[in-house]
Amino acid sequence: MTCIVGYLTDENDIYMGSDSIGVADTDWMVLKDPKIFIKDSMIFGFASSLRFGQILKYSFSVPERPNGMDTNEYICNIVMLELSKTFDKTDFKKDDKESEDWSLLLGYNGKLFTVQSNLQIIEDLKNYATIGCGGDYAKGALYAMEKTNHITPEERIIVALEAATEFSMVKPPFHILKLEAKDNTKKETNQQEIFFN
Repeated sequence: MTCIVGYLTDENDIYMGSDSIGVADTDWMVLKDPKIFIKDSMIFGFASSLRFGQILKYSFSVPERPNGMDTNEYICNIVMLELSKTFDKTDFKKDDKESEDWSLLLGYNGKLFTVQSNLQIIEDLKNYATIGCGGDYAKGALYAMEKTNHITPEERIIVALEAATEFSMVKPPFHILKLEAKDNTKKETNQQEIFFN
């Protein structure tokens, strides 16, 4: 039970936000570690399997991009192949009951990709993407804000996560990270901590 929101600006900065709930059967808890992180020149947000997220964060190594290779080809071939190898090394597909139940938002080089559990890559025409059980509600909120000016990316993400909280099993606090396009630099914004009474 999750909501991850990715947002791409006109300047190709990539923002990503997440909720903090962890669910096991009928029990839930607020997780200490965010479901989003920056690693090298990429930003990640994961849904469904916490084990998948831990492997992605601590075991997966971002491979080098060959000179001259197209971004989509690099993600589809080089990065996904390395992710598959990481699964094999960690026995993820053998031992984890949720091994076929995960999804991922991946931001890189001014692009925002949705990765499904069969390693299929999706790039939407919209400048935003969502995953998790609250993803559709968050996407609807982002659509409603498309023509609204003077709203920062952080504010758009918070409203989208609030919509997901209202209608699905999504819980604050919310976390937001920013991957800057300029010089492939990485910046963590002030994390947004939102609580509801």
